[in-house]
Amino acid sequence: MKKEKYYNIFLIIYIFILLYAPPLIKSVNTLIPLFIATLIVLLLKYKNDVINFFKNKELYKLAKILLVYFLWYFFSILLNFLIYGNLHLYNIVINLYSIGLVIICAGVCCLFIHLFAKRHNISFNKIIEYIIIAASIQGIICLLSFLLPPFKKLLINILYYLSGNELYLNKYHISRRFCGYANSLLDDFGFGSGILACLPLFYCLNGGSKKYLFFVPLLLLIIIMNSRTGLIIFALGFIIWIIELIRNKQFQNYKKLLSYFSISLCIIILLILIFKRDTASWIIDDFLSFFIRNKKGTADVLFGYNFWRLPNLFGIIFGTGYFIAGFGGLVNTLKFTSDVGYINEIWKTGILGLLIVVYFVYYIYNYLIKSDKYNYKSLYHFFLISIIVGNIKFIVFVYNPGIVIMLLFIINELMNVDNSDFTVNYDKNEFNNKKLKSKKDTLVSVVVPIYKVERYLDKCVNSIINQTYSNLEIVLVDDGSPDNCPVICDEYAKKDSRIRVIHKANGGLSDARNVGIENSEGEYICFIDSDDYVHEDYISKLLTGALNNDADICVCNFYYVNEKGKIWERKQKYAKVFSSTEALKDIFTTDQNTEIVVWNKIYKRDLFIKYNIRFPKGKIHEDNFTTYKLYDKANKVVLISDNLYYYLQRENSIMSVFDERRFDLLQAVDETKTYFKNNKVLKPYLMYYEVLMLLFLFNNMIKFNYNGKMRQEIKNIIKNKKKFILDSPLISKAKKDMIWLLCFSEKLYSLLYKMVLIIRN
Repeated sequence: MKKEKYYNIFLIIYIFILLYAPPLIKSVNTLIPLFIATLIVLLLKYKNDVINFFKNKELYKLAKILLVYFLWYFFSILLNFLIYGNLHLYNIVINLYSIGLVIICAGVCCLFIHLFAKRHNISFNKIIEYIIIAASIQGIICLLSFLLPPFKKLLINILYYLSGNELYLNKYHISRRFCGYANSLLDDFGFGSGILACLPLFYCLNGGSKKYLFFVPLLLLIIIMNSRTGLIIFALGFIIWIIELIRNKQFQNYKKLLSYFSISLCIIILLILIFKRDTASWIIDDFLSFFIRNKKGTADVLFGYNFWRLPNLFGIIFGTGYFIAGFGGLVNTLKFTSDVGYINEIWKTGILGLLIVVYFVYYIYNYLIKSDKYNYKSLYHFFLISIIVGNIKFIVFVYNPGIVIMLLFIINELMNVDNSDFTVNYDKNEFNNKKLKSKKDTLVSVVVPIYKVERYLDKCVNSIINQTYSNLEIVLVDDGSPDNCPVICDEYAKKDSRIRVIHKANGGLSDARNVGIENSEGEYICFIDSDDYVHEDYISKLLTGALNNDADICVCNFYYVNEKGKIWERKQKYAKVFSSTEALKDIFTTDQNTEIVVWNKIYKRDLFIKYNIRFPKGKIHEDNFTTYKLYDKANKVVLISDNLYYYLQRENSIMSVFDERRFDLLQAVDETKTYFKNNKVLKPYLMYYEVLMLLFLFNNMIKFNYNGKMRQEIKNIIKNKKKFILDSPLISKAKKDMIWLLCFSEKLYSLLYKMVLIIRN
């Protein structure tokens, strides 16, 4: 528990620094040393995870769009230099630096947060909570600055000394705003603060704890005391949130909270009117500037001539290579500046560059909406609208808290994860931290079927006994083993009271598992094959994944191990929450993130008892007869990213030879198709699943030189399904090529497959 507490504190502090980069070193943006330190940690401790992340295809697509943008930008610079001789180098460097802070520095830090959370079983929902808490630290700083003028003066002096920004000497701004501690307290800070203030609203809408709504007034104070732009962004988010409440028929549930918001807002406004009249008049004048002339405010910016001034026709199309927000002393060259975001992009890269930016934003938005697995669509709508509105006033695509939050959500979707704890719907399931703390009361039954494994049994049983989670019932089922296994089992039962041994006549693996189910009493149950072994956190992490998501099944990743003890990692599967249908689709396709195997999972035992699900006695490929039924009855299936199960590749195991029993798989496929015969959604996936299993059998026939009559029959079945295979969008091009080659020439296919086996070995 102490470690978890330190992890939580560390993440909150890290996120606070990432969101605000509060000045700590003179003339150095805090984000840069944070990025350097983070990069070192990633390379030393998370190298494989980083490599896996950068294999993501969507990431490459995003990188290509950015590459096109930068190529166009440099072309615009070159074109302007060749035609006009213009090369505002300082402005270009500043621009590249600001983009680098966002894409490289903030991006790397956001990736670290996800990987750290994944490593320590911290859910993405928890990360959102930590963001809200970190933002509230800024809220407390803002409140103290508001209530204690000497404290505000101290902060402004520190900000000026460390940043050198002369705006911190401007009495007009000091009297009205600058309550906080961040690398910027201007429009970009307000934009990010507006998004932060809305985050608890959307988090709660998605099932997060309603207690986080009570942070909203404090986060709203940050905006009121610093940025009129932030007020507009918050208002947009609040409107979208209200619309979603009405649309989802949840408005009645939030009436009391809305009353609380209204009262809190009135108190804040009253306090500002009493103690900060300059701030109140600054906000009021800003609002009135849209209706009354000569009121100094946002309207002067949005409707002022200089702020909408465009370059010549050439510049409008191709850009000028620089932007006009006053960087690099351009105010002296151009005799005017603008902080209007879209106009700046037109000055920098022209209409063509602006179109690339718009396409990039839309592509990300579309990707988030399509891949949304945690019901944050309304938040993604808010992101898009806030970017569009924010860019009218200033350049949004610079480092700020709002962009950091968006990066965290984008990386979360790119990783295809919610890191190991996943999405907990607190309100609907009445599931809170008290339940998590009492998980030690949950009895877990571990069933180990045992037959002729005396060489491996000690390692297997010891790995279970030494679990960090101790509330176990260990059921060792001796399936009439003729070796020394029965004696070994009895010896272990004498040493550990949690172990119960059942001696029975030999009936096979399925029968032994069934006996284990019927003689177990745990709320959850798992199956460990007696020649395999598990990580010490195997039960703890699987149970946490199941409880945190109120899931019926939780799955982990695994390692392959050979008899010499060599361990190798299969392709990493990132954590995810599946609905029952999604999980079924998964095991019927190539990826099989959750795998069809029975081991590497923890189940609610009630799935077996309530629905009378048992393993088929006397069959091999028993997983294929059973897993689909369990997934069908499960409310949720959770995959955690940890490699916790060690699967031994034995030379004399059932799966290392090929005989007639292998054709049990065909019966399993037929039973699966019959079970789902009325399910139109799964029909194409079942057809694909059948093709995969047929190809699996055929490849094993080649591998073990089996030439019985079933070889030709299976080949003919595959041939008859050729049209479906080649037309199916579910089947990869590589798999289609394999099928085509098999239908074209079995000899050539067999030769190539054997070559692949030689290379693999």
